[in-house]
Amino acid sequence: MLNNIDLNRLRTITAVFNKRSVAAAASELNVTSSAVSQSIRLLEKELKTQLFLRIGKRLEPTPFVTELCLAVNQFLGQLDHVLEGDQIKAISGKVKLGAPSLFGSGALMKQIGRLRKRHPSIQIQAVLGDTKRLLFDLLEGRLDFAFLDSGKYPVSTKDLLLQPVVTEELILCCSKSFYKEHVDSDHSYKHLSGLEHIPYHDSSEAIYKWYMHHFGKAPKLNPYLMVDHPIAILNAICDDLGLGVVPASTVENRKEIVVISTRKRPLVSQIVLAEVKGKVYSRAQRIIVNGLRSALEADWIR
Repeated sequence: MLNNIDLNRLRTITAVFNKRSVAAAASELNVTSSAVSQSIRLLEKELKTQLFLRIGKRLEPTPFVTELCLAVNQFLGQLDHVLEGDQIKAISGKVKLGAPSLFGSGALMKQIGRLRKRHPSIQIQAVLGDTKRLLFDLLEGRLDFAFLDSGKYPVSTKDLLLQPVVTEELILCCSKSFYKEHVDSDHSYKHLSGLEHIPYHDSSEAIYKWYMHHFGKAPKLNPYLMVDHPIAILNAICDDLGLGVVPASTVENRKEIVVISTRKRPLVSQIVLAEVKGKVYSRAQRIIVNGLRSALEADWIR
């Protein structure tokens, strides 16, 4: 049964048990309270039993979860003893991972930065690019693991393990001045599709996906500018060069950018973790792949 249970969820549930509080557990684990609550629900579903009872503002564990968490506490204590002192920081090695450019330059880099502080002796090389290139690099052994856009792939993935880890919202946006001069509150297909767009790569795939989702048809684009770097597309948007589609997380707290909305729900894209079946990881590689997976799941569960 242990093979079917996410050990990161066990750690989360144990933190709630120890603190008797979702908020306190979230603070200790450096994740959101919603992520902790989601872990509780998912583990209850996996184990087919209730784990906590809410009495007023306090969580009381059931007898089952009490026994479970005492065992997990004992296991974690033994593990800490093995890795006590600075031994874990001394683990060294090289890890090469891949990720889509927009996702990799945003959410992923934040998590790599956090892991870097905990494991300064591990060298991480992140290769950012399009999913097709990353897929071939992974299958041919040039990457240890990769994050990929979900969807249809140009080659068979029968030799890969694919696990959804991130759900991100894709938005159409522009600068405030571009919006005022060219959009002027008209969010119709006819008006928007006639404006200048800034495609990411020459395929314009993200823009087409956004229009198909919101209007059921793709625009005929003839852009004067195409970019192949995520920073360039954001800079082009901020410099009033047109409309662009980017992950919502990349424009959070950027007051100079306006998001174009419609009556439809936001377009959501999923990122999956791709690993080669049967691959034997080094200790450094295992630390990074598990650390990124658990951190991303915790940050992005909604």
